[in-house]
Amino acid sequence: MKRVLLLICLFTTSLVYSQSTSKVSRVDIKVKEGAEFKHLRTTYPTDMDLTIKGKVITVTNKTNSRYTTYGNGQQRVTNNYRETEWSALDEEGVRCRLSLIKYDNGVFVVFVAYSDVIVIYELED
Repeated sequence: MKRVLLLICLFTTSLVYSQSTSKVSRVDIKVKEGAEFKHLRTTYPTDMDLTIKGKVITVTNKTNSRYTTYGNGQQRVTNNYRETEWSALDEEGVRCRLSLIKYDNGVFVVFVAYSDVIVIYELED
């Protein structure tokens, strides 16, 4: 029994402290105009990373964006993708919705939605 408890403690500790870093290959920004979101711009950064560590996602961009998720993530599975969505706070304490989406074709994106702006980070394989 002690071994089982020790293994559970080690496993949960590794989950909390594990870290994943990926290069961002594309960023799409959409802004709300009336009732719809319109494409504003697409960039192809050469030196931008996205790091996921526990409940915190950090993007090395001009503002070093930082999103902290809270609550239980809601999962969705369709014929084309798998998604987990959380409520989150950015580095300024502003609420947003954050989704990690893995498409069946291998594309992985992080989708950050505010009431008036959407930022989509596409990651390299």
